[in-house]
Amino acid sequence: MGVAVIIFGFASMLFLTEADDVEPYKNGSFLKQFLSVFNFKDFIKQKELLLVSVGVMIFFIGFNVYFAYIGNYIIYYLGYTADQMGIIEAVPLVLSMTLAIPASMLINKNKHHLVTVVAIILNVIGLAILAPITPDMIDTANIFNLRIWVGIFFVGAGYITILQTTKVWSKQLFPQTSKGQFEGIWILFFVLFPMIGGSLAGEAVVRQTGETFINELSGKTEYIPNGNIYLYGIIFIVLSAVPFMLTVKEFKKRISTER
Repeated sequence: MGVAVIIFGFASMLFLTEADDVEPYKNGSFLKQFLSVFNFKDFIKQKELLLVSVGVMIFFIGFNVYFAYIGNYIIYYLGYTADQMGIIEAVPLVLSMTLAIPASMLINKNKHHLVTVVAIILNVIGLAILAPITPDMIDTANIFNLRIWVGIFFVGAGYITILQTTKVWSKQLFPQTSKGQFEGIWILFFVLFPMIGGSLAGEAVVRQTGETFINELSGKTEYIPNGNIYLYGIIFIVLSAVPFMLTVKEFKKRISTER
């Protein structure tokens, strides 16, 4: 996979061209320009971008609360094997990627808020479907459990569409003179903060509300995620809608001036 990334990187350098309105920008020395990315004053001034970034952060904190534990949930809680888990998780997620096509059409029409709301609703539906499932409802001899597959499909659909929308949305708001630097700031809200916050929250949920057993080899208490990871994930996902909705005024003003 690493080699593939390198190959595509070189291919992009050779065959992709910059937009016509993109020009090199230099402001002082390399070190000064590099360190300017940590000047959050400029970032905070971008109200719409700040709200979108906060919405992304909250959504993906919720995402990391449950997604990192889905494999353990399927294997150790529901009782499937690791091979079965791979299929159960992969197939619905791959199928959910097909929604990227209609989502992209709406994004091109500046329907960012519509796609974002739909993505949140789809994700919440998927989590609500998965949360009540218990081991006694599962026949591990049958890899196809409609409820699990549909739930994971909706979860994946919400993830794919909100990632696609907010990525395009954010790029539209990056200052023309520092798009690369603001890309780095966006990564903080998309990756760093959610990975830290979501991991800590997810671990707390599993330890406080998950299933426990005593490991016979080590004698230690082990924790297994149950449906509560999805319930707590829903809380964060719903809360993420607030900053997105607060951008409506700024968004409409910007779109009207661009036309």
